[in-house]
Amino acid sequence: MNPDHSLDGWLGNLGNIPKRVIQKTKEWIISINLEENFTKNEIIAMYLNTVTFSSNSFGIKVAAETYFNKQPDSLNLQESAVLVGMLQAATYYNPQRNPDNSLRKRNEILYKIYRHGYKITTPEQYDSIKALPIELSYSVQNQNEGLATYFRTVLGNYLLQYCNSKGIDLYNSGLKIYTTIDSRLQKYAEEAMAEHMKELQTQFDEEWKKEIEILG
Repeated sequence: MNPDHSLDGWLGNLGNIPKRVIQKTKEWIISINLEENFTKNEIIAMYLNTVTFSSNSFGIKVAAETYFNKQPDSLNLQESAVLVGMLQAATYYNPQRNPDNSLRKRNEILYKIYRHGYKITTPEQYDSIKALPIELSYSVQNQNEGLATYFRTVLGNYLLQYCNSKGIDLYNSGLKIYTTIDSRLQKYAEEAMAEHMKELQTQFDEEWKKEIEILG
């Protein structure tokens, strides 16, 4: 018999009620351990680094790059409010797919910020910032772009199979993956290859043009 790699264990097979009790008990134990070992800021950072923001965006860093083409620490207040609003329902408050919903949710977040006196301290500031439109710089992260595309694709397929066999969610478990790739050397290698391929393409075009002239 194969071992049960799920979070519920074999007791979870006894029915929905035992399964729910097990899940809630484990959530309670995990929450206590988290509060004993991490600060509130560390806990929210861990959460933001694992949650989905729709559009194939997992984690706050990828979300900031996807929707605003920025790093998280470069987001302004209203951009941050957009992403925070997506935590409740990522697709429903997706600013690209549902801009009206996203704008409404963003302004709700901004009002809470104003109400607690953080960053926004006057009614005039609040009215001014909530009147701003959501300005996106939207670009879905693509495995066919960036460095080491083939390497990342092969690695992703391997990790997906491995995690599935262990009952681990590759995209939502907050895993950190370290590889043998040196990003600087990879960048130099790909730039050198692109330059070489440009020369080869020029030679190919010239030779092919001669062949066409002969055949024509």
